[in-house]
Amino acid sequence: MNINGVYLDGKTSKRINARMEVSAARPPLLCIHLLDDSYAHEPLNICYADIKIESRLGSTPRAIVLGQKQLFITPDHYAIDMLASTHPRSSWPRLLHKLENSAPLVLFSTLVTLVIIWLTLTLAIPKAVEHIAEQLPVTNANQSGDWEIDPAVISLGILLNNKNL
Repeated sequence: MNINGVYLDGKTSKRINARMEVSAARPPLLCIHLLDDSYAHEPLNICYADIKIESRLGSTPRAIVLGQKQLFITPDHYAIDMLASTHPRSSWPRLLHKLENSAPLVLFSTLVTLVIIWLTLTLAIPKAVEHIAEQLPVTNANQSGDWEIDPAVISLGILLNNKNL
């Protein structure tokens, strides 16, 4: 299997057009051929166990991390998925990609999230506020401005202020 993409050597920021050949052996061997004539280099042979296949995020190009911070980037998702299907460390990203493409699971997750938010706002926060209020000492309640005012004192104050006019 041949995969066309871009190779980054990890030392410079130069992007080099390249082709990755994947052998049919088990485990597969990867051979990267650099296609840029101005960059003379022998093909890179890489052991399959030394690569890390980045997870898929929508339709953005996929990256394969090679050995020493080198990258091979390609937009060919089908070929990378085929390569990742036999990679021992790539089951979690494949599972996430399958879950995010399942409409019933996305709808269910959204509903669960909305229910949790509603329960938090209607039950959890009022209970927490009530618990905190019960734990406050009485002296702090007066300092926070929560005063009980006797209506008789208010009317007496109004009468005293009117007499001074």
